[in-house]
Amino acid sequence: MHGEENMPHLEATKPLDNSSSTCRVSLYTRGLAECLQTLERSDPTSGRDEQTLKHLLCNLLQGRILEHLRQRLIEHFELDQNDSGELVSLLLIDVFKEEIFGTFRRRIEEQPELLTQIAQEIVATEIQSGQELPEQTKQLYERILQKHLNYSDLGAILHILQADGRLENLILKSMLHKNGMHSTKDFLPREV
Repeated sequence: MHGEENMPHLEATKPLDNSSSTCRVSLYTRGLAECLQTLERSDPTSGRDEQTLKHLLCNLLQGRILEHLRQRLIEHFELDQNDSGELVSLLLIDVFKEEIFGTFRRRIEEQPELLTQIAQEIVATEIQSGQELPEQTKQLYERILQKHLNYSDLGAILHILQADGRLENLILKSMLHKNGMHSTKDFLPREV
């Protein structure tokens, strides 16, 4: 890959063990680490296998970015993780499939070396910090959003999402669930 010879091989791309510090690392991040290891070992003459690995790496990166955004939205709006997690993911995919992921793929096509660069940075940061240093991880994704996806911060993404009524419904359902109510009919006056 272009520019890879100038990139330092990160400790984070060493095989992950099952110790307690790595068990809390996202499955996407673990997949990124394994994919980077396989790319390092792959034969550069077998271009087809390398292209498949790069495609997988791109999908894993998108998945990890989506997972991070989902977690930040759940925290920001204080949504119930169990009830809302999958719905938030689907909303993010639908709203940003072209905007974020289209931009990301175009950027990767223009600068293929970004693929491994971003993946190595995520792997190194998340395996090193894990759950103990969440601010470091948040700063990493803020930087990725700014530098590679042209979003100033999470607030820019929240602004776009707040225009979508589905997020409002998720927030309302989560609030109802937290208060022990399960539907909006609880708000309707009872007939006498």
